[in-house]
Amino acid sequence: MLKILNKTDFNCVGDVAKHCDLPKLCIAEDEAIIFDLGGLFCDFLNEIMAIWKEIDEYDADNELPIPENYEVKKSLIYGGNFVGCNNSTSTHLGVKRTLIYYAYSRYLLINGFNDTPNGSVTKQNEFSIPKPLKEIESFSDKYRNMGYESYKQTLNFLCHNREVFINFNHKDCVKCGCRCESCSGRTKAKGFGLKTSIVRR
Repeated sequence: MLKILNKTDFNCVGDVAKHCDLPKLCIAEDEAIIFDLGGLFCDFLNEIMAIWKEIDEYDADNELPIPENYEVKKSLIYGGNFVGCNNSTSTHLGVKRTLIYYAYSRYLLINGFNDTPNGSVTKQNEFSIPKPLKEIESFSDKYRNMGYESYKQTLNFLCHNREVFINFNHKDCVKCGCRCESCSGRTKAKGFGLKTSIVRR
């Protein structure tokens, strides 16, 4: 999967150390694209990624022909305002911010561990005490929830711009907004790409 985010994208979102573990950040981003965005946007994710590439290429080289529906497509990726219900102005954060929240949520879980010849170990040095896993999981869940709220805003934006995104499956859109559901509902692949269920007797 192509790397999209940079360390600076996490500024003002989460605490990523100056000398953060970039390979782990890349793993977290890759997992977030596959399991989180893939679970939320379903088959439309492929078109989102194509739009993202088209917008970034044009912004880097204005000699290229301007993409059709440029402003609306750019808003899908980077967020912005749109006309929502009752002609009122609504705001959404865009697909990129949604990805950042989910990637950071996953980064929090994998960053505290290192692989060694003797197996995985918890990072630690003489100047630090690792946070308990429960606290990290709670913090990670907070960012997952923020990602999901960001997704619902973007879904609402898509519902109000169906004429541009004709391949978007708008079965969840209602006359004025969205039910904020996806084909698979809220993503369940918390840290490891696994879906779990509770067995009740």
